[in-house]
Amino acid sequence: MLKKRINWFKHLNGFLDKPIAKYIVIPIFISVVLSSTISYFINTNFERHSANRDFIFNFSRVFFDNPKYRNLSIALEEAYVYKKGIIFKSNGGSFTDYEVDDYLSLLYDLYAYGEESLVKYDIIDDQFHYYVCIAYQNQEIRDYRKRLASKGFSRSASHGFLDDFALKLGINDVCDCKQL
Repeated sequence: MLKKRINWFKHLNGFLDKPIAKYIVIPIFISVVLSSTISYFINTNFERHSANRDFIFNFSRVFFDNPKYRNLSIALEEAYVYKKGIIFKSNGGSFTDYEVDDYLSLLYDLYAYGEESLVKYDIIDDQFHYYVCIAYQNQEIRDYRKRLASKGFSRSASHGFLDDFALKLGINDVCDCKQL
């Protein structure tokens, strides 16, 4: 086995000493390696853009079309825009703590995908900043998060990501969500 490898290397060295190898084969080999590398990066970039587009499309369909999330989103928007409507059933609204948790968990998924660089933040910002803003600024949501924290839930379990997500998207306590 060792003799075969030594003979192969001798054969290769002999081949590389010939002018045809120096002037034709080696440049072709270098061109193939270089073009393959460039093609790989172009395809990877294209696939990343395609995956971002598909993710946002599919996520949007869940967020906007599923009544479970759409109805809560509408209630949050009415509370923000018209200063009317109550969110939680315990306050006289239509939604349970579990339904609000599901909605906030969906927003967490967006945050997590952005943090893991699976989706670019500028895409998330363009599509969902308004919905993050109205959830972040809603007093009932804030009170609910405080209530969870006061009952001993961790920052994570009390939706602490929402503070980080809002900061990442340039949202604060007083900004106008309609102007973002």
